Order: sequence, then structure tokens, then C-alpha cells
Amino acid sequence: MAKSITRFFKVAWYTITACRNKQVERLMENPEAVRGLYEDVIRYKLSRIQRYKLGIGRLIPFVEQKKNLLNELTNEIALLEKQKADAIAKSESTAAELQKAGMSEEEIEQHPDSIDLALAEKKVRVAKVEHELERLQNDIEDHKLQLASLHRDLERFKKEQAEAVAELIQEENDRKSRRR
Repeated sequence: MAKSITRFFKVAWYTITACRNKQVERLMENPEAVRGLYEDVIRYKLSRIQRYKLGIGRLIPFVEQKKNLLNELTNEIALLEKQKADAIAKSESTAAELQKAGMSEEEIEQHPDSIDLALAEKKVRVAKVEHELERLQNDIEDHKLQLASLHRDLERFKKEQAEAVAELIQEENDRKSRRR
């Protein structure tokens, strides 16, 4: 009994799907339907292209911002290194003068540690900004590759659309000429 119910539902399912498949086949013989299907795919590809272009457009200001920040930090590092060199030179000349005056070594010693600390912090920030900049540029390159791939797909679909529609129209004309 269970087998017969199962067979009944299988037959019903196959009948429904066969009717659906016949409808799809008939639809695929219609040049306008095929053209419409290709147009849907082309519109989808165009929307993806627009999204990638928008994504690239949103990334470019971040890249420029990071480049500007990197330039500022590099300039600050150069300034700090110059200040450090100036401070060391000044401390050495001051130490020599104080030593001539007879002061002890402990009293003379000066620490340019604050400049070293600021310099180290700037170098860490530069490394972070360079890493972020590299990541953003890689993202842009990935988007550009995807964009190029989508453009190739779009051109291929346009070509396939024209060929498929022309082929269906030719087949339809052949059938009409055979009927006459």
C-alpha cells in the first residue's frame, strides 16, 4: 500500500515537472523571451559593476587620507630626529663646558629620552599606517580585477544574446519556410 502511494506521488511529481520543462523549452524557443533573459543577466552584471565602482570610489579617499597621514608622520619623524641630533649636540657641548667648570659627571648627564620616546611612537604609527595603506591598495586592486572580470562577462553575455536570438529567429524562419 505504501509503495503504491509513493508511486502515485512520484508519477504526479514527474508529470508536473515534465509539464514545467515543456513550458520552459517552449519559452526558450521564443527569441523575445531569450532576449529578455539575457537582458536580466546583463542588468545584473551592470549593477555589480556599479557596486564595484562605488566600492573603489569609497576606498580611494581612505587611501589618500592614509597617504597624507603617512607624509605628516614622516615629516614629524624627520623633525624629531633633527631635534634629537640637536639636543645631543647641545648636551655634549654643555657637558664639556660644565666639565671644564668642575662639575661631577652625574650632575652633567642629560637624558634625551623624551625625544626617543616620541620618535619610537611615531615610527610605530608609521608602520601601522603603511600596513593599512597597503591593505587598502590591495582591496582596490582586487576590486579592479573583479570589475575587469565583470566587464568581460558582460561583453560575453551581450555577444551570446545576439547570437542566441539570431539563431532562434533563423530557426523560426526555417520552420516557416518549410511549412510553405
